[in-house]
Amino acid sequence: MINYFLALSAPALLLILISIFIIISLTLLFITQKYLRILIIDKHVEYGDIFTNSLAMIFGFIIGFIAVSVWESYNDLNNTVSKEANAIHNMYRTIEAYPANTAEKGKEILEDYVQEVIEKEWPLLSRDKFDPIAYKKLTLFYDLIVSFKPSDFAELAAHQEMLNLLANYRELRRDRVHNAKAILDPSIWLALESSAFLFVLISCLFEMRTMRIHIILITLLASGLAVVFFLLLMYNHPFMGPNAIQPEAFRMLLDFYWSKDPNVFEQQVSD
Repeated sequence: MINYFLALSAPALLLILISIFIIISLTLLFITQKYLRILIIDKHVEYGDIFTNSLAMIFGFIIGFIAVSVWESYNDLNNTVSKEANAIHNMYRTIEAYPANTAEKGKEILEDYVQEVIEKEWPLLSRDKFDPIAYKKLTLFYDLIVSFKPSDFAELAAHQEMLNLLANYRELRRDRVHNAKAILDPSIWLALESSAFLFVLISCLFEMRTMRIHIILITLLASGLAVVFFLLLMYNHPFMGPNAIQPEAFRMLLDFYWSKDPNVFEQQVSD
């Protein structure tokens, strides 16, 4: 179900969520007002507003904390992808200090690896998987570097720098693959949905001056809740949905270093 929602555009997803929340909330309003009159909180009941405001405050703290956590996790992973591309850029530049045969072979392996990540591994991330072929190609590059024997101090310095860059890149890659899964687990979603239901329920139990006013207020409340859940859905799975993290930083590497178009360099500089 979530995969279906995330396949929609952002405006369509928001509209559907608002419609669902409004329908459920108004249905709950009519049920409570017609069939559960015994539970209705009279407008003259003392402290009714205090309890409602307390529930709203608690729910607001919970939803705010979770929303900030989801956004920070999404933003951190986006930064990780950028750092990954920068690490590959640095490895490409550093390997130019190696002997010609090793340098050319290393560049070829890096190109194959970047293409594999973009074309094969990135779609797998939306299903919480990674591409073992991409990992094998990275291992080939690692084996090439580890097996190299420096012949002078210049090569030794470049080799030490490459080992540091490679170790850093492997850590960044692990972070990307490990954090590709959904940020919120089912138990958190259950808690959020239950809290939202209770919040709407207690709002339905109050006695209003007219039913029209009650309908308007419940509709606005449901719309606000739908917007919050929309944001959580948009950023909960970093590699799914309209705001999915894209491999643009990796594509720029291919265009800059391995493109056969001689005008690419000038375009990159002008941009």
